[in-house]
Amino acid sequence: IGRSVGYFEGIRFIIHTDEKDKHEKYPHVHAKYQDEELFIYLKDASVVGGKSFKNPSKTKVARKFILTHQEELLDSWNKITDSDLCIDVLFEI
Repeated sequence: IGRSVGYFEGIRFIIHTDEKDKHEKYPHVHAKYQDEELFIYLKDASVVGGKSFKNPSKTKVARKFILTHQEELLDSWNKITDSDLCIDVLFEI
C-alpha cells in the first residue's frame, strides 16, 4: 500500500505504509521512473544501496526534488506512517 506524494519530470514519489524491509525505519520515499524504482532517504537524499536509474540524470532530478521538498515530504511521511520524526534526529545511532 502506498500513497503518491509527488510527481516531477516523469518520476512519481511514493510513501509505502506496509514495508517489512530494513530501510523502512528511516523516512524515505520510493521514486518510480518507467519500470525502475529507487528508495531515497529524506534526510540527505541518498539512494539506498547507491543504485541509480538507468538514466543518471533522472536520479539527480529525483534527489533534487527530495531536497527541495524535504520538509513537506517528511510531514507526509509522518502522517502516512503515523510517526513523529524530524530531520534533525534521523539516523542517530
